[in-house]
Amino acid sequence: MGETRSIPINTGNGGYSVSSDDESIISASIANDESIMLNPNSLGSATVRLKDKLDKEIEFMVVVEEPYCILEFPDNAISLDVAVNNHELIPDITDDLSKYMTIAPNTIYVFSADEKNTLTVYTSKETLKVGMPVKTGVYSFEEGVGLKFTFGEESNCYTANNTSFLSFLYTYLDGIGRKSSPVTQLILCNDYTEKYDAKYPHAGVKKAIINYVVVPKQYKEYN
Repeated sequence: MGETRSIPINTGNGGYSVSSDDESIISASIANDESIMLNPNSLGSATVRLKDKLDKEIEFMVVVEEPYCILEFPDNAISLDVAVNNHELIPDITDDLSKYMTIAPNTIYVFSADEKNTLTVYTSKETLKVGMPVKTGVYSFEEGVGLKFTFGEESNCYTANNTSFLSFLYTYLDGIGRKSSPVTQLILCNDYTEKYDAKYPHAGVKKAIINYVVVPKQYKEYN
């Protein structure tokens, strides 16, 4: 279900015992009389009680949620990379290429590690915190492509400039190695070079690429 978490015991009289009111969600134990070990078993919430040898007791709630990872697309997230032999056609090609932009700047994409691979899009941290998405879909890892986002009947595939990030994202959402930090920046891109070379045969199209700059975030940064 997830990794065991350790919570240090900073005050008390020793001789600790700990219990959970729902071990189907979270089980708890004491390690070396100095920390609480929490092991998630299923999604939900449970109350954990800690007692010392003088019967002084505290309790706290533990919520087990699906882990998630966040990609932020900042204000300057999108750039068009166009290179042609016939420079007079650059404005036409650039204008036409901009119609294929599929990710808006100032958006936040949340990847949930649930069975459906849910992908939720928000327009700000505030709308994320109150749970008001602008759209919800699914994501997948596509061999030889990178990431695929699907919203209803609309699907878009993106290649990534950093395969180590895709590896991080995959293992993070799979519950492996969540202590790792993501790379600081990623570029997802759509390459339309072949499409525009065929559409503008006299332009000598060398590149027609849409780049999306991404800032990966860990879910704890939004708690």
